[in-house]
Amino acid sequence: MIRTYLINRNELSEIPYTQDMLSSDRKEKIDKLKRDEDKARSACAELLLIYALKQLGETQLPLPIVQDERSKPAIQGSPWQFSLSHAGDYAVCAVSDAPVGVDIEYVRVKEIPAAERILHPEEAQLLLYISNANEKKKYFYECWVAKESYLKNLGIGLIVRPRDFLVSEDRLKIRDQEFTDLKGHHSIAAQLTGSQGASAGKEQESGKDNTLEQNLSYLEHRYVHVFEPGEIRGTDWKFDAGYRAAVCSPAKDPDSVARLIHAADINQVLGL
Repeated sequence: MIRTYLINRNELSEIPYTQDMLSSDRKEKIDKLKRDEDKARSACAELLLIYALKQLGETQLPLPIVQDERSKPAIQGSPWQFSLSHAGDYAVCAVSDAPVGVDIEYVRVKEIPAAERILHPEEAQLLLYISNANEKKKYFYECWVAKESYLKNLGIGLIVRPRDFLVSEDRLKIRDQEFTDLKGHHSIAAQLTGSQGASAGKEQESGKDNTLEQNLSYLEHRYVHVFEPGEIRGTDWKFDAGYRAAVCSPAKDPDSVARLIHAADINQVLGL
């Protein structure tokens, strides 16, 4: 099960929430931010999470958010896992009963930012051959959100850089290790097996430093879904044209469309 929700940060002014509703982790993050729009995006992200969990029967506020063994945020004592992201005017939240990662990026109008930090060299080479400016941006941002959601799903964002692996029409390649049977952005990553997986485990037990392949040796089947126009219910063309979003989880969900949430929806669930 995957449930993905988005909200425009401007809706925050219509939500009579209090800081006491937010987790200590979220309040600490907000306090470190200087710009009001950044604070609003951050608050909206957790309000979306509260909304999603209330829909699933969770009632405790503030949320007992802790860090798991890979420093990935988790809800203490809850079966639900989550991922948050925000960019531009939007925040996004994905909740699942399995590991999940979500990312949203604002599509900058004039240029593609720092492609060398995001794209694998093979992807960067392909980008050079795309002549249409709109198609070039579409390719870049779809790669970006797919990579970020994938890394957030694994909880290894600080270990692996987006440019260290590539997403293509038929494979996900992480340095010299290929994961086959991938099909576009509705992709499936195969588990590391055989001698590489076994040797990785032995080296970890011996206390040696982890390599990239060792950190990925626990991979299970995972799908990356990049939302297409029309797959975000309740939205308009402004969102579809200006942003790209992706969600990643071990299992593809038939109800993987995202939903645009408004202040009235959150107020109703919270009884505000």
